[in-house]
Amino acid sequence: MYCTAIHGHRGARGHAPENTLAGFETALRFGVTALELDINVSSDHRFVIHHDPQLNPAITRNPNGTWVTRFDERLYGMSVMELQQFDVGCLDARTLYGRGFPHQRPVHEQRIPTLPQLAEVLRRLGADQMLLNIEVKIDPRNPDWSPPPSKFATLLLKEVDEIGWLNKTWVQSFDWHVLQAVQDQEPMVPTGYLTSEQPDFNTVAVNDLNTSPWLAGFDPMNFNGDLALAVQQAGGRYWGPNYLDLTEPRIQRAHRAGLEVHTWTVNEPTDIARLSRWGVNGVTSDYPDRARFELARLGVALPSPIVGELFSGA
Repeated sequence: MYCTAIHGHRGARGHAPENTLAGFETALRFGVTALELDINVSSDHRFVIHHDPQLNPAITRNPNGTWVTRFDERLYGMSVMELQQFDVGCLDARTLYGRGFPHQRPVHEQRIPTLPQLAEVLRRLGADQMLLNIEVKIDPRNPDWSPPPSKFATLLLKEVDEIGWLNKTWVQSFDWHVLQAVQDQEPMVPTGYLTSEQPDFNTVAVNDLNTSPWLAGFDPMNFNGDLALAVQQAGGRYWGPNYLDLTEPRIQRAHRAGLEVHTWTVNEPTDIARLSRWGVNGVTSDYPDRARFELARLGVALPSPIVGELFSGA
């Protein structure tokens, strides 16, 4: 069994500015099977496509062209109009984050987009049926950074339905509370339960109360230590683990539990090939072109790239 899905991470972060319209168009031209994108909520309760709960100084410039220097500019405290004044079309190469993507080409004057703006790009390119893998950015440790899970889910499902995306959207999150709310409100929308067990970010580790704040009570210790079984019992369609946490037996156990496995963020060709041979159902990658090459080499049938009008500089 080989993986069949390529999720363009934040569009195609290795090649184009992350979570921007130019980045999503670049991903479509590479031939992804899904666009992976992150959403936060503005102060006027609209969704903006952006990874961090605050402006990231490594990718954000002020209207006058200077780099943002503050780390405390919360998106939830600014309106869409305020947020779209900033330019997120290139990396600050002086930063550690910026140096991490040497192949990314700038596309100046890119604004933090909304979901309707992305929908317009998909229509223009004839990609209306593209799968949207929307990651809800909500942190149970910081409840004042976003609406509560139930409200977040209500707002998201309403907007997705209004755009016409309800039948082509997956919702994934590290915060399983919001996924529970999505399932309660709209069971037809597939949910992806994200996890990380790495030292710098561990959503599975328990706290002093012997539970994880992320897992909505579905801690694996309650399921014989089996994280995939916890996802199944929570009602997830798929498990989205950090690829570094995967082994072939864990993937097999997930499949036996009736789950797909869509792993992140896989950028090296050797890792893509190994995980595909192990049987993951999809990989999320900053370099979807690398994923296509490796999967094609393994004989995986892949969709044709969507080619449209090019953004200058992309």
